[in-house]
This record gives sequence, C-alpha cells and structure tokens, in this order.
Amino acid sequence: MKIEHELAKPNEVLDPKYMKGYKYLVIGEGNINPKINNGPDYTPEIELPPGVVTLDEVWSCKDRLLDPSIDTDSRLREVCLSFAFFKLLKRRFYEYPAAEAQLEKTRQLVFNGLLSRNNDSIYRVIAMEIAFLRDFFYTRYPVAFALGVPVLHVILLVGMFGVSVWISVLAILCKGKFSRSLNNTIGQYSLLENYNKFHLGCWLLVTCIPYSTWGWSPSKVAPNGMKKRKAVVLSPYVKGAIVDSLRLMSHYPTKGVASLVQNGVYDDLAWSCTLKTEFHTLIVWHIATGLCEIQPVKDKGNKESVQPYDSVASHLSNYCAYLMVFLPDMLPESIFSVKLFFHNVLTETKEFFHGAHNYEDKYNFMLQVGDSGNRVIDMGARLAKYLMEIPDDARRWKIMANFWSEFIIFLAPSGKEREHLKNLESGGEFITHLWALLYHAGIVHDTATASSGHHP
Repeated sequence: MKIEHELAKPNEVLDPKYMKGYKYLVIGEGNINPKINNGPDYTPEIELPPGVVTLDEVWSCKDRLLDPSIDTDSRLREVCLSFAFFKLLKRRFYEYPAAEAQLEKTRQLVFNGLLSRNNDSIYRVIAMEIAFLRDFFYTRYPVAFALGVPVLHVILLVGMFGVSVWISVLAILCKGKFSRSLNNTIGQYSLLENYNKFHLGCWLLVTCIPYSTWGWSPSKVAPNGMKKRKAVVLSPYVKGAIVDSLRLMSHYPTKGVASLVQNGVYDDLAWSCTLKTEFHTLIVWHIATGLCEIQPVKDKGNKESVQPYDSVASHLSNYCAYLMVFLPDMLPESIFSVKLFFHNVLTETKEFFHGAHNYEDKYNFMLQVGDSGNRVIDMGARLAKYLMEIPDDARRWKIMANFWSEFIIFLAPSGKEREHLKNLESGGEFITHLWALLYHAGIVHDTATASSGHHP
C-alpha cells in the first residue's frame, strides 16, 4: 500500500464512487514479485502481473455476473470491497503502518465513495469485512484466507470463468456469516439508575485481572451491585444518525463541537466539549441526557416529532457509558485512568443525590443546582437545565442526538486493536465497525485526538 498510489495510470482521474484509480488488492498478491531499485533510495518497484485483481478492475468489469443488469445493487462488488478492506485492516494486527492513511485519496474512498451509498450498503460492507477478520483469526484454517480461498484462487489463475465467478462463489461461501459478526444489539448502562448499586473493589477485581484467569470476559460479568440495562436493538435510526454525522464531518472527528455549531448552541455549550478528558465530556452529557429522559414531553401533541431523536440520544448515551464501565480497554485512554475517574464520578453522584428515592426526587435535586459547582455531576445537571429550558422538545433531543452521533465517532479510533479482536470472538461490538470504517478513511487514533478540541 505504500506505493499503491503510484500504480495508477498517469493523469488518471480518481473516482472513489466507481473505484477508478484504486489499486487496492482483492486477490492474487502472491503473484507479485517486487523489485528493489538501485541506491541511494532502494525504492521498491511493483508491477501487477496477470492473476492480480484490484478494486478498480472489479468495478470496471461488465462481464457475466458483474453486468449491471445482473448485479443491480452491486452486492457482488461489495464482497470484493469488503475483502480488500479486510486485507488492509489485517495489517494493523501485525503492527504494520497504514501507509496510505495520509493520502487524500484514502479519505475520499470513504467519504466520497462508500458514504455516497445507502446506509444499508455502508454497514453491510463493514460487517462483511469484520466477518472476514473474525474468521481469519478464529477459524481452524486461517491459511485459506491467505490464498483468498484456495479453490477460488485456482479458478482465477486458470482463467476458466473470470473474475465474476470468483466473486459469486466467494459470496455463496460467505453467505450467512456476516450477520454473526455483530449481534445487532448495543449494550446499555445508566449511571442515574445504578450509581448506588456499585462496589469498586469488585469492578477492579473483575476488569483488571487477565481474562484467562477468570475464564470469562468482564463485559459479560456484572460485579456485585453493578447492573446493566437490557441491550437494545441497533436501530436504523441510530445507524443513520451516525452516517449523517460522518457525511457532515469536515476533516477529523471532534468531541461533539461540530454538532453544537450545526445546532446553533456552540457559544453556550462549548465548555461541555472542552473538558479535561473525553470521559469528562462523556459523563457530563450522559448525566444531562439521563435527566432529560426524566422530564416529560411538554407538549403531548409534539411527542411524535421528538422521535427518533430521543431514542438515538438515549441509546448512544447509554452505549458510550456501557463501554466506559464494562469495556474501558476498547477506549482511547488507559484502562486504569478510566476506572479511577469513574470511581470519583460515582462518589460525586451518590453525594449529589443523597436522599433521592425516585426519579422525581432526582429531577428536583437537579433543578436546585447552582452555576458554581465544578464537579462532573454539577456540570451534568447544569447542562441538563440548559437543555430543558429549550422550549422545542424536538430541537432539544435533536441537539443531544447529533452530539452523541458525533461523539461516538470521536471515541471509535484507538490503537487497541487487540481489544477489538478479543471481543470479536464473542460476537463483537458496534464500535469495532466504526473503528474499521474510520481506519479506511485514514483516521487513526493519533490523528483523531490531535484535532479533538478544534472548532470546525
């Protein structure tokens, strides 16, 4: 991939929508014999021999099953794109750099290519890629993937039926596997429901000791008193909201700043996105979202306009909190820093809501908060008060939904690929799909966090 951009024809115009100029390998890399030029640079020189199939060739092929009248929704081409993406992502687990990450064409492939497709297609491509990745690492015969499935490799070399047959057989072989790479649900945790049911010692014990010692994953264990909400279905509304945020992203993801600008509340709420760490921002907005859930819709006739913003905001808020509490090792910060921070948050929350016995009590406690407190719980309550003062219920929930849709994109890039891989064995997490998608746009942990506080 380091010299992939040099393989395109001179003056060839890039078109990421139709993969023109993208020499990403689909199959046949074993046939490539790179040559090293003489010094002083000793740069590699690569020519693509027969038997090597690249993305641009797949998209330009009109033969047999790839005829547009047959592959009307590009499902077969999607399989090739997923397989090429899988090969790129696989490098990360062997500590190879993403040489193409800094190229503008890499970003265009996702933002001008993949994201120009409908939402179902976008998530389907990434789901297939993750399925290939999981099968590569957890199948009994991973060597098959090194050859692109041996039988298909032979067919391609012999040239009996061409590329289209290889794609169709690959699709048949993989049919039914892709849905297993994601359970189509996202975990949920609510701080306001569980702050007084938590025991730090149990949590530290379960999450800090290696998985092999226990024989189970901490994401499946509820420490004494720790209670998850029931997982919710990953709805098309949540998926669509995240894709919309990606399409509006100017360059790199921010901590929700762009969404505040978009909704005209940046001047009032910028402070909530420029806190000490991303986890301060996460908890402040999580508390505010939870408190807004308690407040009933002012105008009963306006309830339909609040949907689906309310479910998008609530589900993503609780999912981000779930990741922080149960899977902190998948997030950018160090796991121990997250645990200590969350312990302090729990202590503050218990103190703040001392004497509150139900949601109505919590709501009334929140209304009494002043403007001077600098604890996370104080800031969360202040943010909730601001949001609740917005007279339009739909606008309030849209602000929260847009924030969470952008914030989870900010959380997704990280250098902890091994943690993503561990969770794939048991079905995987939705954030892994976002992590992979951003990787192919050249957005990795270092570049994402470098711009986290910038005004768009």
